Amino acid sequence: MSAGLAVGEVAGWGWCGVAASQGGLVAARGDMDSEAAVRAGLAGDLPETFMPDDGLTRAGLVHLSAVLLGETRELPRLDARGTDFEAQVWEVLGTVRRGHTISYGKITERLGLDAGSTRAVGSDGSLTGYAGGLNLKRKLLNSEAMALLPMAVSSD
Repeated sequence: MSAGLAVGEVAGWGWCGVAASQGGLVAARGDMDSEAAVRAGLAGDLPETFMPDDGLTRAGLVHLSAVLLGETRELPRLDARGTDFEAQVWEVLGTVRRGHTISYGKITERLGLDAGSTRAVGSDGSLTGYAGGLNLKRKLLNSEAMALLPMAVSSD
């Protein structure tokens, strides 16, 4: 076992793993095809200042297994590191009850942010969701694009 990483197979969930510091659980990965994939994924999630705690890591893997198998609802202590914005999002996510979900729009609403954006598109580049409708979104984007084009210079 690498320092601060614990990896194992969890029935019905494939290969899973955790990384923990003295502050708590830093990263978790699950439902992966191999031990190597879990280790690579966890390594990519670790902050540069990661100081492992092997005892907490081993306990974290046991706890993760119990959560995935429905044997406990308690979450372990977390050592969440991120920007102020990420911390605010995590706080909202922490209010979502087990077995429930929340939309990105609801998260931004709870944070008091304007979720509507004409410039947000689907992952495939298609126009998606806009409160004013897709036709209006298309017109707004086209008008912005036209404003960026250099003005035609007349040769007269």
